[in-house]
Amino acid sequence: MREVVCLDPSRSPRRAVCLAILLAAAVVASLPGDAVAQQAPVVWAGADGSPVEFADASALSEFLVKADIIENEGTEVGTTGPRKLTLARDGIQLHAAFRNVDETHSRLRLPDGSYFQRLRDYSGFEVAAYRLSLLLGLDNVPPAEHRTVNREDGTVQVWVEGTMMEKDRLENELRSPQAMEWSRQLQEMLAFDQLIGNVDRNAGNMLIDENWKVWLIDHTRAFQQGDKLTNPERIRMVRRGFWDALQALDRETIEATISHDVDGKGISELMKRHEALVHHIQSLIDQRGEGAVIWE
Repeated sequence: MREVVCLDPSRSPRRAVCLAILLAAAVVASLPGDAVAQQAPVVWAGADGSPVEFADASALSEFLVKADIIENEGTEVGTTGPRKLTLARDGIQLHAAFRNVDETHSRLRLPDGSYFQRLRDYSGFEVAAYRLSLLLGLDNVPPAEHRTVNREDGTVQVWVEGTMMEKDRLENELRSPQAMEWSRQLQEMLAFDQLIGNVDRNAGNMLIDENWKVWLIDHTRAFQQGDKLTNPERIRMVRRGFWDALQALDRETIEATISHDVDGKGISELMKRHEALVHHIQSLIDQRGEGAVIWE
């Protein structure tokens, strides 16, 4: 697993994204007990930017579901236009994104030119993507849970404070000071997106914090691309922890983790992609050697 990442909380509140993420691939309390790893305290940036601490990932999930909603504002970001909530409970205030999309599009062409006869846009895929990310030891998908807001069923996801979008980075021609780490983050993103069948990763749903950590959001169009990988040649290396966790994934664990949101056909297609991704990475190792493909 990656080490805890925590930005300096002494910086200005707007930029203080103090994030102590799980030390292990913990999954939320609603998953089977044997799937839950030991958890560490979770610290997140509150609504005013100051750090707020939760006992563990389950406590944060409970907060997302049960905290009072004291503000509910519209936004114009992303394809789903999430609402920005301010949640409050026990003296803690936290921003969250609320999405309630569940639409099936026929004959849809995405901005990158890819064409779909049928594509489901579903907020519940946010929760599935988050839970799978934990199984893979990732710490860059913000926690998401199901919640009903104003009688509308949807999902709430922690709002990552003090970030810029990838499109802003590109427009301003900014570069990470750590080129290798930046490349590794993008490689891990590519592998994750291939596994979950995310067809809509774009410069608007990649957030970058002040430490140049890339946060992955807006997975409402994941679990889509059938049983094959798209452009697997773009994946050239992976982190050791991701590779080990990927190989260990089995259908029983995946069903226990995401079957509430992804149907049997979707899981079967994911398992085919999983098999193809493992084969692709193993082929790279066989061709180039483990040291050239796997980083610690």
